[in-house]
Amino acid sequence: MQRIAIIDDSDINLALLKALVGKIGDCEAVTFSNSQAGLRWCAEHQPDLVLVDYMMPDLDGLRFIERLRATPGHEEIPVLMITANDDRGVRHEALRIGATDFLTKPLDGVEFSARVRNMLALGASRRKLADRAA
Repeated sequence: MQRIAIIDDSDINLALLKALVGKIGDCEAVTFSNSQAGLRWCAEHQPDLVLVDYMMPDLDGLRFIERLRATPGHEEIPVLMITANDDRGVRHEALRIGATDFLTKPLDGVEFSARVRNMLALGASRRKLADRAA
């Protein structure tokens, strides 16, 4: 079973994202409404995918990604940033610091499922290549 960490300060968004992940199958959603708690969990575990909201108090999505990428062994975990912000500067900064892809709110269920499946497949392929290289 693949684990997907979902970090969003909105309980409604967490419930929606968890339900969408549940429809994919063979996935377990681990949700966090506090970005610091989500980051601590991700540092202690190896999620297969991280979904992170951009606009959050305390630690926004950009700083979350930056800190996640600085965690040893977490440089290659696929990160899907979810944002209602259409500012290109935010997207460029997110890509520069390590976001793998974006989704824009309001979410489209079909697009969400396709991107999550793609990100999970990407992560699985990277792990297989690393195992073969080792």
